[in-house]
Amino acid sequence: MVAKRRLSKSVEEQRDPGAKAISRAKKSKIDGRKPSPSAQEGEVEDNTVFVQLLKASGVILKSGNLPNELTLDQAVFQKKLFQGLRKHPHYPNVLQEFISGLESHIEDRDKFRNCLLACGLSQMGESRYSESLIKLLLGIEVLQPPVMNTLFEKIPEFIYDKIPRFHYPLIICGNSHFFFTFSAPEDGINMPRLIINQFKWLDRIVDSKEMTSKIMQLISVAPLEIQRDIITSLPEILEDAQHNEIGKELNLLLQQNTQLTVPILDALSSLNLRTELLAEVRQSVMSTLSAVNLEDLPVVIKFILHAITAADAVEVISELRRKIELESCVLPPQLQPSQSQQTCRNPGGYGTKESVKHDCVGIMFDVIKVSVRFQKTTAEAWIKVIELLVLIFCANYSFLFQVVREYFPTILSLAQTLLRSTDPSVVSFACEMYKLAFRTFDSYCQQEVVGALVTHVCSGFTAEADVSLDALLDLVSHSLSAMAVYAVFVKGILDYMDNLSIQQIRKLFYILSSLAFSKGQEGSHIQDDMHIVIRKQLSSTISKYKRIGIIGAVMMIGSLATALLELVRGCSEHSPEAAALYYDELANLVIVSRTKLLTRVLLILVSKYVLPLMVMYNLDEEESEGGIVINLLPLLSEMLTNGWERAPVKHGTKKGISPVCLASFFRLLRFCEEVQHNGNLEEIDALLGCPLYMTNDEMVEKLESLSKQERELLCSLQFHALNWFREVVNAFCKQQDPEMKGKVLLRLQNITQLQTSLEKCLAATPGYSPPLACFDCEVSDVTPFIAPAAPAKKGKKGEGQRIMFHTVSCASQDNAEEGKVSINLSNYRAYFRELDISVFTILRCGLVTKSLLDTEQNTKVTEVVQLGSAELMFLLEDLSRKLEYILIATATRKINFLKVKADRDVGFSHLRQNTPLEMARFAVHLLDAFCNHLENIHNYFQVGVGYSNITWGSTVLWSLLCVCNVHSIYLEHTEDVLQSVEEIAGVGVPELLNSSKDGSSATFPTLTRQTFLIFYRVMMRELEKSVKCIPAGMPSDSSEVQAEKLLRWNLAVRDFHILVNLVKVFDTRPVLGICLKHGRFFLESFVKQGMPLLDYSFKKHRDDVQSLLKTLQLSTRQMHHMCGHTKINQDTSLTNHVPPMKRLLELFVYRVKAMLTINKCQEAFWLGNLKNRDLQGEEIQSQLSQQESERDEQSQVPEDDAEEVIIMSRGHLGIKQKWPSPKHKCFRCFLLLNF
Repeated sequence: MVAKRRLSKSVEEQRDPGAKAISRAKKSKIDGRKPSPSAQEGEVEDNTVFVQLLKASGVILKSGNLPNELTLDQAVFQKKLFQGLRKHPHYPNVLQEFISGLESHIEDRDKFRNCLLACGLSQMGESRYSESLIKLLLGIEVLQPPVMNTLFEKIPEFIYDKIPRFHYPLIICGNSHFFFTFSAPEDGINMPRLIINQFKWLDRIVDSKEMTSKIMQLISVAPLEIQRDIITSLPEILEDAQHNEIGKELNLLLQQNTQLTVPILDALSSLNLRTELLAEVRQSVMSTLSAVNLEDLPVVIKFILHAITAADAVEVISELRRKIELESCVLPPQLQPSQSQQTCRNPGGYGTKESVKHDCVGIMFDVIKVSVRFQKTTAEAWIKVIELLVLIFCANYSFLFQVVREYFPTILSLAQTLLRSTDPSVVSFACEMYKLAFRTFDSYCQQEVVGALVTHVCSGFTAEADVSLDALLDLVSHSLSAMAVYAVFVKGILDYMDNLSIQQIRKLFYILSSLAFSKGQEGSHIQDDMHIVIRKQLSSTISKYKRIGIIGAVMMIGSLATALLELVRGCSEHSPEAAALYYDELANLVIVSRTKLLTRVLLILVSKYVLPLMVMYNLDEEESEGGIVINLLPLLSEMLTNGWERAPVKHGTKKGISPVCLASFFRLLRFCEEVQHNGNLEEIDALLGCPLYMTNDEMVEKLESLSKQERELLCSLQFHALNWFREVVNAFCKQQDPEMKGKVLLRLQNITQLQTSLEKCLAATPGYSPPLACFDCEVSDVTPFIAPAAPAKKGKKGEGQRIMFHTVSCASQDNAEEGKVSINLSNYRAYFRELDISVFTILRCGLVTKSLLDTEQNTKVTEVVQLGSAELMFLLEDLSRKLEYILIATATRKINFLKVKADRDVGFSHLRQNTPLEMARFAVHLLDAFCNHLENIHNYFQVGVGYSNITWGSTVLWSLLCVCNVHSIYLEHTEDVLQSVEEIAGVGVPELLNSSKDGSSATFPTLTRQTFLIFYRVMMRELEKSVKCIPAGMPSDSSEVQAEKLLRWNLAVRDFHILVNLVKVFDTRPVLGICLKHGRFFLESFVKQGMPLLDYSFKKHRDDVQSLLKTLQLSTRQMHHMCGHTKINQDTSLTNHVPPMKRLLELFVYRVKAMLTINKCQEAFWLGNLKNRDLQGEEIQSQLSQQESERDEQSQVPEDDAEEVIIMSRGHLGIKQKWPSPKHKCFRCFLLLNF
């Protein structure tokens, strides 16, 4: 620590205070103001003991910029001054007085600087410099300790000279604090460094321990720059006895402050330390090696290498190699910006910007090189530590090219020599040297490498040319963009083709084609030269040159096609739809070019530039699964969650591909397999039967409990699965193996089952946009039309279809009707993969025997598989659409082609590759299969009717089912559903009522009392569907459009009124259930679609509106009677319909009132009470007693209390509501008065 400054006073100053004041008045300021020099050339005139003794001994003190003058020799001066002090009458007090005079003299900065600088020696007319006055005084033993103390006390005054004026606290010789204010020196002299220099190379140090202690104290508080100066000066200051002690102190300081690494190691290298201490210091340095700045690393390595001994050299070097990460030293400014920036920001730092930019890695290896060259022990240790010189050589190329770059000429010469060797391993090593040099060094070196390889090729030696061409080929394959710059050098080999073999020429043209048609423009300038050379060779009459031209032309074709395919793939890989179209078009190209020589080239290009199926779609090949599985659900879920570009892939490092591309890629894959194996697909037959990872069937039954995102995921999953199955059927439909045929039929069954499930999912997911499957059309052209779907119901879905085959219960059939949806998948053609025409060859397939395997893959049992009715219907419908598209030119097709052309062409891309004549011939060949299927259907029904074991009940059941289907088909395809329903209900039913008990309608013979329920349900259902198709009224509708819509609603309401009144005659429970259920649906459609029409057409068509509402009120009154009848009979299967019916009737009343209010006819609305009646219109007796009791209690109810009222509409009963009691009596029913 720096000791507290001692303020010494001379004896005269103690005796004479005035002299003290005069002395202080002569002091100069620290800021550089100088006292006026004496008249005799700036000589200091003073009567103090200090000045007089120096003058008497031969030193004349000067002021200002003049140096002190020494008139005698240095040794003579020191001897005379020592004798003068010893012979002084006040000895030894004169020593203190002398030191006080020195302190007073050096308080002036200029005088202090003169004392630190060398004295001028004037002798025999010659003027030269010698030691400084301070150093001469330090050479006198009696003056050395106090002079040292004085110097140590003066150092704190100058340690912040380079910092602008500010207050700095210092601790000097104790705990007291002084605050000094310093300014930058004007003379630019580093005073602390001058002071430290006075302690160097002293002949003898009186108290070395004390001096060492003060130096270490000064180091602990001094700034970084002063610390470095002091530490680097220690070997020149200390005696040998203090080296070990100061070495320990420096070792501790090294562990505390890594910024002092360089000066400490420099100092330790010059100190004479014990072996144990040196090893300890070296270990400390090794422990902090990872924290050393890059610019300090050469100094650290130098100290470590100089400090090792023969015994521990191997261990030290091994540890040194482990701890130095040379990879981080390749680009110091880029990889270590923090260190360089910190050094540049610190103006007082040890290094400047130039030193930071210095090649630190090169300096470090120069240090290692010097130590290896001049220290045999170190060289032997390096040889032992290096495992393999070749590995070090390769690593230096990759990471330390700045170091190896200096030896590039040697490396190139060595590679040229080794390449001509007869040893294959040596030649391979030479090729590796060439390739590493090209990939590592700068452009000049790369040019030299290419030139050397071209020289080898043109040398005329076959082996040398082969190896050089292989090296060039490897460089082109892995560093195409870098090699394209030097294409002109490689082109020079064309002049030496006479010396090359056919195989070498093929390699040469492959290299040149790759360079000429690379992505960039660097190598494109040789395209014209190649064309000229190839044309010249092809035009030659010499067979050798013609062969050269053919090889070059084919190689150019391959490179050009490769470049185009790479471009298309790179531009389409970021869009799933674009990538899928890319695969589809490649597949079309392969199939179209089957008879051309280009097919093989296409297969090579496709196999090179199309990703493997396993990488794209996460095929699971784990043995525990027993086979491959297409992980469709996990992949689709991950794609929808994170986006298809970020989806992880288990196999390989390539990114995942969207499931949209799955079917397209498989189509391309199977065409390639067909071409390669002449139509045999045994190589990929595992994909025919491999399972798809999907959700279970229970998810479809729980649609209402799923969120919208989950329902959309389920829809997308089924679309992708259907498209996969369609492409699988396309691929394997022509295979003759019975096992494959059976699997194809099973896949057709999967398609029909999935389509049924998809219809339910689409009906429950409004607004869903499916993934495209036809990618050669615009999205706006393929928007599907979605008919309004019936609301999904909880409960047993699909159960009614099974019950219909076991019972004729109408209630169960109602549940089946609830599960139906109005989704037509034919509107989704753009979202399904197109079936090839070869698929319809399945129609010729008869019974197929399929083997079922047990768990040990042994044949356990055989199963007979055939084309089912659902699969047959699926194929026939698709074939019908294809034939209609390509063969039939209907009026609609001719007139509306401008509007529907895009939509009409969707889904027939593959079909358009065939001509209408080809399709007609194909259909003719299928006529035999059609006839066989018709005959089988006929035989099936004949056997079913005449089979002896069939009971009469089951025959009746089938008959009723057929009647239901026939009636449904009739109403679905009739021209006017409303007119047909009115005809059946208004003509057929009265005929039935007028007939005998077992009679039937004359107009409709199948309408009997046993089949009435079927007719009634179908009529109610079709009536409900027809009104949903009537568009809602719009304000912009013209009067004619409004009249047309009102006419449709009048017909529908009239049919509804007829069907509701039939309940009076056929009052069975099933009929009531059908009427309540479908009647509620009818009223819902009227409120949603009919009432808006009445809002806008009331003023123009008042009579029609009034007639419509009156007719509908008659029906609603009957519905009210049915609700009352149901509650009286307490039939649980029917009472479930009552609450929603009452709510709907109430809504209808409010909606009518709102319509009248909109048209400002509120006075036409009147409320009143309606009596509860049964189905026949008779008043229910239980209500009479209730009304009498209510009249007795009515007087007790306050007027402002709420009361139960029943909203009525001329026989219409709504739901009970709480109404505020009016102040006057009113009739609680509403009538539409005459307007």
